[in-house]
Amino acid sequence: MLATFKNLFTAFTLTLLVAQSVNGIESSTTQTGSVSTKKYTLLYFTADWCGPCQLMQRETWPSSQVRKALEALNFKVIDVDESQELAQKWSVRSMPSFIITDASEKTVLGRTVGFMDADRMASWLAETTLTAEETLAAKRKADAAYAANLAKLNALFSTQYTQETEQALMALYSILSVREPMSDEQNATFNRILQRLSEEYPKRLATGLLHNDLQVRVQVSRTLAGQGNRLDAWADRSEREEQVAAFLAAKDE
Repeated sequence: MLATFKNLFTAFTLTLLVAQSVNGIESSTTQTGSVSTKKYTLLYFTADWCGPCQLMQRETWPSSQVRKALEALNFKVIDVDESQELAQKWSVRSMPSFIITDASEKTVLGRTVGFMDADRMASWLAETTLTAEETLAAKRKADAAYAANLAKLNALFSTQYTQETEQALMALYSILSVREPMSDEQNATFNRILQRLSEEYPKRLATGLLHNDLQVRVQVSRTLAGQGNRLDAWADRSEREEQVAAFLAAKDE
């Protein structure tokens, strides 16, 4: 109980110090139950031992242009020593770190690290929020495509190989080829499907080694590698065809 109180007090004190530097801006902490109408959130990861953070407290946050830019954001100050789980969740390894998200704090709209003077901070905030709607629209489109492809994957586990199974494989490869990071929930769901396919129908998954997209081939070879198979995603087409043929023959034995 005492440790929890100390953690809360330290985090509140740090927030208050920064909030004093940006007088007139809503600080990172809001009263329980309060609802913000702001569309974006700035997560500021800092620590009391961080020299650049202290310099920004003196030179960056008091700037009128920075204060003006912050008016449109929920501003949250996070002490990495007191909130290590949050730092890990957001993959924060350097201080200061800045991440702009949507209001729900689920979609990253921009991130950067290191000391920023007032001009650079104000510019980064303005540019990131300006393109935020585009980023969110792209995320919604990607999520819709993921959901549509995911709905087709049940056919992967049909005992008979049909046209629907072929379409399901195409949907699987489409998900594997996506460069943008998926949410933790999407990753967990998709990885379970991928693992199940490798265990129940490895021959179907192995055909992904012939895909044109290297990222797809790497995912396929890694998933099947646990079964002691030699499938080289970087090999030329003819060599990969030989590897797949040998894999399929071995599964028929």
